[in-house]
Amino acid sequence: MDVNNINLTELPQLSVLFRSLTSGKHLSRSSDPILWYELEKNTDVYIVLFKALNYKLEVDARGFAWFVNDELTATMNTQSRKLALFFLVLFDYQADTGQSLGSFLDWKINSTLLENAYPRHKELLSAEQIEQEDFIKLPEIAARNGFMVEEFNYWKLLPPAYRYLDHFESIVDNTKDKLSEIMEDLEQC
Repeated sequence: MDVNNINLTELPQLSVLFRSLTSGKHLSRSSDPILWYELEKNTDVYIVLFKALNYKLEVDARGFAWFVNDELTATMNTQSRKLALFFLVLFDYQADTGQSLGSFLDWKINSTLLENAYPRHKELLSAEQIEQEDFIKLPEIAARNGFMVEEFNYWKLLPPAYRYLDHFESIVDNTKDKLSEIMEDLEQC
């Protein structure tokens, strides 16, 4: 497909989609159904168009999309690191309480859960200058980036949170593989 053959009048949500994605927000089927429908209907067109504008659009089959950004600003990098730690603590805490990580879309995350999760990783979070009152506010940042949504008096995770879960599971798998290699080496000694 040639970018010169794209009829922009057939993309009524283009400016809204572009603003949303360039702000760092993740778009998801469940939280942005109108924008998602537009994106899903014209995925190939949007990929070509955004590529011509030097953006790489990623669309995950689980129902979310984002712009890949290899050149993070200092603010974005700090925010990304804080969100990664937030999700690490959240997933770890929920796993320790017997919650299935695979059903994270059903979790109800309230201030009590966050207050209980924080102490388990206080040293790590404090090293990144995330105190408990900051930790409890991180869902607001996650929501602005399309990872969570507030419902009544709790937060819910959205499909883009799979990006963090996938990454954490990859780290665990790599660690297990390396540990197995070390154990095999030790057995040969």
